[in-house]
Amino acid sequence: MVEDDAMTAAVTSLLDEVLAVQPRGDGRFVSQPSPGAFDRLYGGQLLAQALLAAAQTVPAERLVNSMHAYYLRLGDPSSPVGYAVTNLRDSSSYSTRRVTVTQGERALAEVMISFHRGGVLMDHQQPMPSVAGPEDFLPRAEAILRDLGDAAPANAGKGWPVEVRYGGREPWNQNPGEPRNILWMRIPGTLPDQPLVQAAALAYSSDLVMFEVVISPSEISWVDLVQGRGVFGSSLDHTIWFHRPFRADDWLLMTQESVAAAGSRGVSTGRFYNRDGLLVASVAQEIGLTVADARRG
Repeated sequence: MVEDDAMTAAVTSLLDEVLAVQPRGDGRFVSQPSPGAFDRLYGGQLLAQALLAAAQTVPAERLVNSMHAYYLRLGDPSSPVGYAVTNLRDSSSYSTRRVTVTQGERALAEVMISFHRGGVLMDHQQPMPSVAGPEDFLPRAEAILRDLGDAAPANAGKGWPVEVRYGGREPWNQNPGEPRNILWMRIPGTLPDQPLVQAAALAYSSDLVMFEVVISPSEISWVDLVQGRGVFGSSLDHTIWFHRPFRADDWLLMTQESVAAAGSRGVSTGRFYNRDGLLVASVAQEIGLTVADARRG
């Protein structure tokens, strides 16, 4: 019950605070502080809010088709965040915006976002793999508590506004595994029936677990990485392609694969399928690792 209450509060915060971006005029927007489960400004929050800011500058009938973000610096979740939108293109089919994310005088991220007016000239996809439904697997927070007990990292899942259920390897497993996984994910509440809000919620969710398949084959401890104990991980960039309409507040199956890791960087990719088997979005991210006292400034 306590966990249910924490998740309900987190979803309320997602709707009231995280997905609230206020215009300030001349293509500028601001979000208010929204402390959550992380000790730093969460990258998925920047993605979601950059999308919401950019969308306010394009015709409503144009839907987001892709986002490409570079994370530059860590941010403080207790301070407001600014979003400056630059109009790069408005053609007959596409609108392209650049969003510069700042906190004070510090640039936190640069995000390129493309919007498309739609149309059907092609339609194919990679098939959805066969896997049991989310009802057959434990919620992430419960599985962590079962396996780690009091040793569970405080920011490892409790209080997230996203419910995750692993259909494959649970990443805190101490034995190295294959660089791939499969999991179910959803916002455990009811989001507004608006494609933009659903896309922003998926952007928010997509950054939570991308690093896990990168470290799966290694000797790096998931617990140590999550706690920043000895090793510190950060998202370097993040790309999302939106293929078809979906609801982020319904279960989506995410397949993950780390295509390469070398030195201190690794790349992971993912695909999101709805329960009807439609591939609705694809994602890719590069993750960087450093010793824990050498964080990006």
